[in-house]
Amino acid sequence: MCVFFSHADELYMALVFSKKSHAKLVSVDVSTALEMPGVHSYVDHRDIPDGGSNLTGPVIHDEDIFAAEKVIIISQIKQKLNSKIRTTIRSRTMCKSKYSPL
Repeated sequence: MCVFFSHADELYMALVFSKKSHAKLVSVDVSTALEMPGVHSYVDHRDIPDGGSNLTGPVIHDEDIFAAEKVIIISQIKQKLNSKIRTTIRSRTMCKSKYSPL
């Protein structure tokens, strides 16, 4: 049996994925998503603390956790949104990105 408890301060998370492959990430606009009721915050590669790493990988850490300047594959993670209510899933569709081909 699996029981989930909710806490007053918990947040739901939704990842925002790229819709292009092999492209330069020109801009990301999350302002509409952040205006949605319940959306708490936005996190991307710039939120990694000094001395931290944005890299991961199964053997060699050479893959970005959050896309920074370019996306390599479709569905690469660009950023994440946090919300106090489940609208976070809907809010990720409100994030608009511009790409240019590499």
